[in-house]
Amino acid sequence: MPSQDDTAQDLVGCLYQNAQNLAERTCLHFLSDDVGTVKSFTYAELWLKACGFALSFQTAGVKPGDMVLIFLNHHPDMAACYLGAMQAGAIPSFMPCPSVKQHSDRYWSAHQTLFERIAPRAIVTNASQCQQMIKYGLDDGRVRFIDVDRVEAVPAALSPRPVDPGQIALLQHSSGTTSLKKGIALSHEAILNQVRAYAQTLNLSDGDTIVSWLPLYHDMGLITSLIMPLVRGQTTVLMDPFAWTARPGMLFEAIEKYDGRLVWLPNFAFDHLCRTTGRGEPAADLSNVRAFISCSEPCKPETFARFAETFSGWGVRENQLQVSYALAENVFAVTQTPLARDPLTAAIPSQEKQTGSVASTGRLLPGVDLNIIDQDGRVLGEGQIGEIAIKGESLFKEYYKLPELTSQRIESGYFHTRDMGFLKNGELFILGRSDDLIIVNGRNHFAHDLEAVVNQIEGLKPGRCVAFGLFSENLGSEEVIVVAEHAQDTNANHSDLKQAIKEIVLDEADLVIRTAYIVGPDWLVKTSSGKISREENKTKYLLETGKPR
Repeated sequence: MPSQDDTAQDLVGCLYQNAQNLAERTCLHFLSDDVGTVKSFTYAELWLKACGFALSFQTAGVKPGDMVLIFLNHHPDMAACYLGAMQAGAIPSFMPCPSVKQHSDRYWSAHQTLFERIAPRAIVTNASQCQQMIKYGLDDGRVRFIDVDRVEAVPAALSPRPVDPGQIALLQHSSGTTSLKKGIALSHEAILNQVRAYAQTLNLSDGDTIVSWLPLYHDMGLITSLIMPLVRGQTTVLMDPFAWTARPGMLFEAIEKYDGRLVWLPNFAFDHLCRTTGRGEPAADLSNVRAFISCSEPCKPETFARFAETFSGWGVRENQLQVSYALAENVFAVTQTPLARDPLTAAIPSQEKQTGSVASTGRLLPGVDLNIIDQDGRVLGEGQIGEIAIKGESLFKEYYKLPELTSQRIESGYFHTRDMGFLKNGELFILGRSDDLIIVNGRNHFAHDLEAVVNQIEGLKPGRCVAFGLFSENLGSEEVIVVAEHAQDTNANHSDLKQAIKEIVLDEADLVIRTAYIVGPDWLVKTSSGKISREENKTKYLLETGKPR
């Protein structure tokens, strides 16, 4: 059977085709906390529910081109309302709901600023979330609230509305602090170009069930675990991100129960699974997984080695561990390592005393062009470190209603990613964000590398530290600050932990840090995608310590 995305020119058309040709095939399983299925949809059922949402949007006055924001946690109708908005001609965007650790007043105040910029016509949420939005003044009379639990599927399928492939299909809002969110506008054409290229690179087949805990408001979850499988006619198993964080082993249970073949994870998730799930006897057979693909943050070779060793008894092999370099501005993937190949590393090009290795992210996908450039925009040769600039068939249209930012980041058709890396033998190696680069006396240090070193210290909460630079007028250079949370059950005092941080950074990174600052559990601020926010924590540190900015 030919791939379903070979004829349809838009996402709604792809779903409609699959609802006709693969009507009884299950497309989505939504899981409860115990891996029991909350609800499953066939392609035919999903189309009928999406049409029900489309009619609800039209009744609410939503017109083609209007913005629809979806504030839902793990809900079975997330996919239907998202695609239903497209069927109504609107532009949907998944948004993160506030967590219990966030201050609601600050969260909603920031979103009010976002609403004023993008002017959403409708918001899909549940009754309790709606009341919270109204409480914080987001009901200004221009926005229609739609209760997700009151929308019914239509009794008979509607035909898809005609769509220009070049029009905006969706907004992917960047992670980060809420006040800095920017909508990445992606066209139907760019998304389908990405799906075709990535599916070809992965050699995707009908039997490749995808298992995911990733939030759908992040591009990794949205594209790999919703859009791509729905276009290609596959099955996805989705679980609640918060439930997974509390009980990571449910991922492996779901892989075994549903015969999962592809799983995408950020680097921290591999470590989280090792710490929480790798003890005791194997509880699942992971030998049939085609690939665990590391993405979203720099992949650490030592993390892969630890994961392979920890779960070898569960059937994990080194050649299942793969890497992709991806960003929402390119829909998703830019590169991908060849599946079934053992992880490949390369030495970081010499920078005085700095040593170490970094994992390959693979080769470019079809239709992508890439340059490594210096600060003046000159193209660098192989093995030289610089900023990554890309262009191609999947590049985004614009930052929605932010023309100045769009023109700053796209020059001569190339998007300047602000990610640093180098090319070797046709493969791309990522070092980190230029924003995370700390330059101390002319030597480059990436904050995430320092954080990985500090995370080895017993008595600190694993994965809960942040490093950043502060410019010193006296030295004329940056100095490094490390803020780390102590573990709840530690007996170590703060002085010992501070000394341990300074010693391990000196030993492993040949760097003398200015300050190690110990804080209590849950002090550090995270972004909406679950990453620790370096800028927010730097600001919080300066406010708490009274240091000058």
